[in-house]
Amino acid sequence: LELSASHNLGLTLHDSGSQLDVAASFVSKASAGFELRLGPDHPNTLKCLHNVAMLTAAAGSLQEAAGVYEGALAARSRALGPEHPDTLKTSCNLGLTWHQLGEHAKAVEVLSATEDSARRVLGPSSPVRLASAHNLALSLAGEGVGRRREGIEMLRAVWQSRREALGPTHRDTLQTCCDLGRTLAGGEAAHRTEARALLVTALEEAKGALGAAHALPRRVEAALRAVEGQAALPGAGGLGEAEGEH
Repeated sequence: LELSASHNLGLTLHDSGSQLDVAASFVSKASAGFELRLGPDHPNTLKCLHNVAMLTAAAGSLQEAAGVYEGALAARSRALGPEHPDTLKTSCNLGLTWHQLGEHAKAVEVLSATEDSARRVLGPSSPVRLASAHNLALSLAGEGVGRRREGIEMLRAVWQSRREALGPTHRDTLQTCCDLGRTLAGGEAAHRTEARALLVTALEEAKGALGAAHALPRRVEAALRAVEGQAALPGAGGLGEAEGEH
C-alpha cells in the first residue's frame, strides 16, 4: 500500500502541473520498491518505470527520460509483447521525447510504427492510436523533416476524431487544438489568424473544463500571447502528448 500511495501521489502532483521534481521522486521510489518486491517484469514495476520516464521528461530532463523509456519499452516488449497496448503507450511516449529533443527523424520512425500497430491492433479511434498520431503529426511538421503540410493535416484529423469521440472540452481534444494552433503559428504568416482563433477557443474551453490554474490553460495562454505579440513560441511547434498510467 505504501508503494502504491507513493506512486499515486506522484501522479496527482504531475496532473496538477506542480512540483514535478517531487512527483518524479515519489514515483521513482515506488518503482524501485516494486522491482525489489515483485521483480522487474511485474505489471506494477513496468507501470512505475513508464511513469518515471514521463515525470522525468515533464521535469525537463529529456535525454534521461529517453533512456528510461527505452528501458521500459524493452521490458514491456519482453514481458507483454511488442504490440500490447501498454507497450505501445511507452513507444508513443518515447517517440514524443525524441520529438521534444529535436530528433524528428527518430521520432517519425518510432511513432509511424506505433501508430500503424495501434491502428491494426486497437482500432483507428483508440486512445493510443490517436495519441501516437497526434505526436507523429508534430514530428512530421518538425524542422528538417519536409512534411509540414502532412503533419498539419494529420493534426486536424486527430482533432476532429477527438471532438467526435470525446467531446470538444475533453483534455485530449483541447491538447490537440492547442498543438494545432501552435504548429500553425510557427509557419506562414497567413496561418496566424487561424492559429489565434484555435488558441482562443482552446483557452476558453480549457479554463471552463479544467480551471484556470491547470497546466494546460496556462500553456495555451502563453502560446496565445506569443501569437498576438508575434513573438517566438515557447518550444518548437506543438508540445505533444505523453500518457501516464494510473
